[in-house]
Amino acid sequence: MNEHSHSMTFNQFNPITNIFIFCAVSMHCISYVRSNTQ
Repeated sequence: MNEHSHSMTFNQFNPITNIFIFCAVSMHCISYVRSNTQ
């Protein structure tokens, strides 16, 4: 029962984690391009 509940909460937070990773990668790419442009 506990494992099932934990699995459901993990699936619920999965999209949020994906968005956080996407934002982190985007910020890294922007800073990388800026440093290359300069």
